[in-house]
Amino acid sequence: MKAFLPIKHHSERVPRKNFLLLNGKPLFMWVVDALLACEKISQIVIDTDSDDDCLQGLKNVDRISLKKRAPSLIGDDVSMNLLIEDFLSDQNNDVFLMTHATNPFLSSKTIMAAIQKFNEEVKNDFDSLVSVNKFQSRFYDQGFNPVNHNPNELLKTQDLPLVYEENSCLYIFTKESFEGNDKNRIGKSPFLFTTPKFESIDIDTKEDWNFAELVASQFDSSTDSRRSI
Repeated sequence: MKAFLPIKHHSERVPRKNFLLLNGKPLFMWVVDALLACEKISQIVIDTDSDDDCLQGLKNVDRISLKKRAPSLIGDDVSMNLLIEDFLSDQNNDVFLMTHATNPFLSSKTIMAAIQKFNEEVKNDFDSLVSVNKFQSRFYDQGFNPVNHNPNELLKTQDLPLVYEENSCLYIFTKESFEGNDKNRIGKSPFLFTTPKFESIDIDTKEDWNFAELVASQFDSSTDSRRSI
């Protein structure tokens, strides 16, 4: 299985966030280290438009390949599926795992569990896997219309229907499933894989970064092991 990791140089809301130090380590290296610890991953392809020294220093690391992003695919509004399409253009119908540099607490244990689950469930007519957060809470749309409950029936929250949120931690798919669903990393029949809550932290805003710093402070930066969460 190959891993695909896009890392862009520019970030709108948190400038250069992919390269900022999080507990003494560049943000992108948190997920790179997690991927390197997964024996099932044969190659990590990093798609990037950055010439950051720390990132470029990975050129000689075993199992890592840097892919220079095409100029036409550089920009904040470029669809991620276009990057995947470009990557897959010269790939065979292998199995691919995609994650992001902005999910620093995603662990190798969870990645391996997702790979195992995909390998099991692909036999049961699932063609891809997407990581999610699950909720049993009372949800409303922007018009305050109930989404998953009846306000006149105050059921216990544990009795409410589950609602799932795509959390962008990881995706597993094949070239066939990508092309068979209008070039989408989520196939027609995805398996919903729930990731641990704190591992699902995604850094998108300055507030997210501040929270991630608080969480990261509980790690031993030399081993990435938790002291207490």
